Amino acid sequence: MFGLGPLELALLAFVALVVFGPERLPHMARTAGRTIRELREHSQRLREDLESQIDLDLKADLDLDEYFSTDEDAQRR
Repeated sequence: MFGLGPLELALLAFVALVVFGPERLPHMARTAGRTIRELREHSQRLREDLESQIDLDLKADLDLDEYFSTDEDAQRR
C-alpha cells in the first residue's frame, strides 16, 4: 500500500493515535474511508464517460457515409 511496509504503517497509526487521540481517531478513519470511496466512484464514472465518448468519436470518424455525400459518389459504392 503506497510502498509502505508494516513497520511504517504501525508507526503512522501510532503517531495518528498520539496526535488525534483515541476519541477522534475512529471518526477520522471513517471519514477518510468514505472520502476515498467517493473519489474512487467519481473516478470510475469519469473513466467510463471518457471511454464511451472516445468510442463514439472513433465510430463517427470511421463512419464513411459522410464521405459519400453526392449522388455520384453513392453510385460508385
